[in-house]
Amino acid sequence: MSEEELYSKICVAQSIKPVFSDEVVDNESSCKLSKLSCSLATILARDKDIVAVRLKISDGCIAYISKIGPWLDEEVVYINKIREYLRNISNDSPKKSKANSDTLAIEILSYCSNKLKSRINKLKEDLTRNPDKEYIKSFIRYASANLKEFDPKKLNDVDKFKISVVCQSYYEQQLDKIDNDKIDKKKKSEIPKNFLEHLRRVGSYVALAINTMECASNVALVIEILSYCSNKLGSRINKLKKDLTHNPDDEYIKSFIRYASTNLIEFDPKKLNDVDKFKISVVCQSYYEQLDKIDKSEIPQNFLEHLRKVGSYVASAINIMEYASNVKYKNLFSNIELHIIEPINTIITTSQPISSWEYVIKSFVHNHVDYERFRDECLKNENIVRRLKWLYYDGTELKLDNDNIEIPVYLHAEMNILASMIDQEDKSKTFIAVSKRCCYLCELYIDFARKRGYNIIISGTCGKIYREWQLPQVASIDFRIESLKYILENLDRVIENKIKLVTDADSDINKKNTHVKAKLWQVEIPNEHYDKLVNLQLHENNELLATKKISKYFIKDPDEQCLSKAYIQVTFKFKAKIDV
Repeated sequence: MSEEELYSKICVAQSIKPVFSDEVVDNESSCKLSKLSCSLATILARDKDIVAVRLKISDGCIAYISKIGPWLDEEVVYINKIREYLRNISNDSPKKSKANSDTLAIEILSYCSNKLKSRINKLKEDLTRNPDKEYIKSFIRYASANLKEFDPKKLNDVDKFKISVVCQSYYEQQLDKIDNDKIDKKKKSEIPKNFLEHLRRVGSYVALAINTMECASNVALVIEILSYCSNKLGSRINKLKKDLTHNPDDEYIKSFIRYASTNLIEFDPKKLNDVDKFKISVVCQSYYEQLDKIDKSEIPQNFLEHLRKVGSYVASAINIMEYASNVKYKNLFSNIELHIIEPINTIITTSQPISSWEYVIKSFVHNHVDYERFRDECLKNENIVRRLKWLYYDGTELKLDNDNIEIPVYLHAEMNILASMIDQEDKSKTFIAVSKRCCYLCELYIDFARKRGYNIIISGTCGKIYREWQLPQVASIDFRIESLKYILENLDRVIENKIKLVTDADSDINKKNTHVKAKLWQVEIPNEHYDKLVNLQLHENNELLATKKISKYFIKDPDEQCLSKAYIQVTFKFKAKIDV
């Protein structure tokens, strides 16, 4: 058992099963100020940064902040500005607090400008990909009515702030409509989750500012956040744009477009990048919140995620300002500290040698024949081949037997915070918020820490495996060894289960074409569906649940005796399949 074995198996697992679980989990913690932790993580992450935040409450409030990689000077300046704004908003009179809130909003919008742009791009994709979808048309109508310059195809040319506002307001309007009119909850299910997520994420930047801006006191704070996160927001808007433009005929796209067009005059799914990022964020956030009150099961998850991310900046700003101005928390915020946690390792990214793909797979199979069978099935899958090329391609061909490979690994932001707690043996109940849902390997490490008595709650998980993940180098040798063993055991199960899909299937069936004597199992088939496939399943005793077309063998209304005694000769073709 070694770290080389760990990283080798991580690479193999990621190549054949990059997503351990499709289930996305967002945890709503009962921990005090957990919502504030999530909001801080959102506004402190710009461009492609991933930030983790842990709040520690005593006489005051200390926010421990971690990210992947070193903190740049301009990022430290921004963090200090946020700290001062929160202190001032907490200490000042309402009139003076308004001025500080305005300044803070400007700072945040500036810092998050790029991230908002990214989220707007995702929204733009939603609007342009599915322009005929009813939910897209609905949002476009809303956005166009409220945002004169709105154009789904030119979303990057529209003011980001305005786009965020439209997304937020549209989302909230939909929720209000459902509550007031008592619309059937099933209607929400027609909107793809991806689109909803794009709306929510674009609107998140503005959502936080909406409640406070009703008193005209938070503009500066929102602007500050969006400016800082501008690039990331722009990227998210682009993803939303793809949703809107690729599936314009889908009802969930039409619905959002109507909402956005109504609340943002310049809204246009095809010109989402031309609309103010802040306004897009507002629209996405408000629309997403409305959808929370209805069934979103039929809405693509990607779209919901894009909405959520675009709107998250606004939502975060509102949460932060509400906490800072709340009398209940004034003592905490009057002396709030934002403490940067530097990575434990002096070297942010390290190079790690790994064993060959062939070597790892052969440690799980019985013989070379099984290895070749599994390898050949993998090479038939384009997605697996693409992932294999990232590591094992020498420029001319795949070298799955290459054992002279080194990969970069780095410590994830939440692991940095947790490692610091482990070194201090701090087992107090802790909520760690991350700007991006934590991966499968982080989840495993947190599970192990819980087994050792650490009371950790994480903001969300995505089930993905990232090959650059690094095991935290905590001071306790015992903790390092046992956590390594725990993660390896779980990775072994992931790889073993994947291999079994191929090798066990071939071993059990042995032949691709097998002629068997099968019995027709008695089933109840409605008259109107007498010749339709109800279910076809080969049991261990070679009994069939139903034939593909019952009418091929029987009259329209066969008697029960025929159904229970008939025998047929069938040919089956078996083929093992590897999912992606």
